[in-house]
Amino acid sequence: MLGKRILDPFEMETRQGEIGGLGLLDVTTTLLKEKMTFQVKAAPLNGLEEGEGEILSGYEIHMGETERGPSTAPAFRILARLERETAVEDGAVDSDRRVWGTYLHGLFENNGFRRRFSNPCWNGRTG
Repeated sequence: MLGKRILDPFEMETRQGEIGGLGLLDVTTTLLKEKMTFQVKAAPLNGLEEGEGEILSGYEIHMGETERGPSTAPAFRILARLERETAVEDGAVDSDRRVWGTYLHGLFENNGFRRRFSNPCWNGRTG
């Protein structure tokens, strides 16, 4: 939804086949037939992290694949799914780090991560 386009080749959500997104991130999402859900451990990336080695708990849920364009970077690296080690990039963050999206849910259950986003001076910005 945050991206430029959502493709729906299997008509899972719409018969239009393609709809425009909000255009806030340079990404295109393609909806697939099966929903994926996993408990995960993940590391924030590209300005979302507090320090090297920060690991968050959450769960991944999605029914599609998102392709990042050249003006975005991954927002997270999934380190484990269902307690099995992996290394999968997830989400997207724009170049000025004002907009980010992810398939990971429950991230704000991680106290330090939540505190950073409720702090009005997060990442040196105010307001």
